[in-house]
Amino acid sequence: MLNVIAGNETGQGGILGAFPTDNFNGMTIGASAKSIDGFYREVADFNIFNLDAVGPRTSIDLIAPGKDIEMIGPGNNVVTRSGTSFASPHVTGTVALLQKHANNSGWIVNARRHEVMKAVLMNSADKLKDNGDGNLLGMTRTVLDSNGNDWLASEAANNALIPVDDEFGAGHLNADRAFTQFQSGEQDAAGADVSVIGWDYGTPTTIFGDYRYAIGEPLRQGSRLAVTLTWDRIVEFDINDGDMNENGRYDQGDTFEPYNTLDEVVNDLDLLIVPRGDDGTNSVAVSIGDIQDGGYNLEHLFSEIPTTGLYDIIVRHFDNSVGIPLGLQNYGIAWWGVSDAPLSGDFDADGDVDGADFLVWQRNTSVGNLSDWQSNYGNSASLATATAVPEPSTCLLLSVGFLLACQLSRSKDQRS
Repeated sequence: MLNVIAGNETGQGGILGAFPTDNFNGMTIGASAKSIDGFYREVADFNIFNLDAVGPRTSIDLIAPGKDIEMIGPGNNVVTRSGTSFASPHVTGTVALLQKHANNSGWIVNARRHEVMKAVLMNSADKLKDNGDGNLLGMTRTVLDSNGNDWLASEAANNALIPVDDEFGAGHLNADRAFTQFQSGEQDAAGADVSVIGWDYGTPTTIFGDYRYAIGEPLRQGSRLAVTLTWDRIVEFDINDGDMNENGRYDQGDTFEPYNTLDEVVNDLDLLIVPRGDDGTNSVAVSIGDIQDGGYNLEHLFSEIPTTGLYDIIVRHFDNSVGIPLGLQNYGIAWWGVSDAPLSGDFDADGDVDGADFLVWQRNTSVGNLSDWQSNYGNSASLATATAVPEPSTCLLLSVGFLLACQLSRSKDQRS
């Protein structure tokens, strides 16, 4: 189960609402507001960002629509409400839609892991609006913090020790892109080459090992590669009868093993993008949020590809000292890049398959097969491995999210 929590906010009269603490293994959601262009892409002015994370760790994972949300109120009247409580249901609703796809696809176990859901949602979030060439992964909006700064001006974009922005996390929820990310399917490390879009639930078998995802197509110079790595803080029952009825689940009155430092409960994993076969010596980008510096159980990269070529993603187990079996830290990972390989049906070589390519084929049928154009129509190079679906409406996501919230509130797991 992915525990999605509404972030901090000020209420009427500036009163601080209840806020989550120590939320490592779930997601904390901030609220977005509409920009002057009518799109939800700005951090709402009632968010608070400095009270919930333990230590200097950045707490917000994503933002989602939360200001001036229209909904049906008493008497079947449309009312407008604001708050992070209206942002988090967008995320839970998106998770429900992804899980529905998992059911339809026959994906049983790993697709349901909360680490995978977290990685998929964060990796597919919008940061910078794509200008149509696919280099920014088809993102639909440029997200701005409370000072009007975008991702490129954030600490996360310029400091390998900080994986996400302190106000908007990995970016703005995009349910359409999350579906595209998820439907690419699970692809294992150290096996066959992986596609330019994919995810995995990693289950290491050796301590302090590197787990390599070799992208099987050349990535385009100047494009971005997004990668998100998530893993759990270790949560164990107190050895002195913490699980009082010994059922392996939390019940009221159960207690958890205390800790003094985060290093006692969080293993340290690092994330690297390297040229094909490199051991990390010539890394293109690294995300190495340190346990002592911030206690992160998350790494995130949104990095520019310097030259066209083949690249690998490395998950490096830097410090594995906790958990049972000792040091074998499972993780969720998602990645999204832009292939420089020719796209079948792109007869005018502009990076997408559209009506213009059909006109090229009409004038000269020797340029390729019409069936290639038909099968890839509407795709761009960055989306060639997946088929997008219409973005679910705000009302649908809110409805599904609130239903889930109501159901889960009856049996809420108190573990973070």
